[in-house]
Amino acid sequence: MTWQTGRLDTNLASEFREVMSSVATPVSVVTTMGGGGQPFGTTVSAFASLSMMPPMVLVALDQGSDLLDQVRRSGVFGLNVLAVGVALGAAAAARRGRLAGLHGRRACRRR
Repeated sequence: MTWQTGRLDTNLASEFREVMSSVATPVSVVTTMGGGGQPFGTTVSAFASLSMMPPMVLVALDQGSDLLDQVRRSGVFGLNVLAVGVALGAAAAARRGRLAGLHGRRACRRR
């Protein structure tokens, strides 16, 4: 993994993975409502705050993500930053598809 040769340097890739695995990031779940009122979601670590006024965040989702398709259809999503020790919700959200058994409340309304 090097920009100089364009070829994969496995040692550098391994070191990069090790360093990045120790970077503290909050566990977050991106959610949206699909057709029929079914919740969809996935865990993410790639998000950032962009603006306080208006409040905006950036979330990175894979192009082939089912959730991305649902977000595009609904036009809205929620970013849920989980408290320490809330691994059960994150594990459920990490599974592909609908979020069965998770309940929540709407905190913000779309304007």
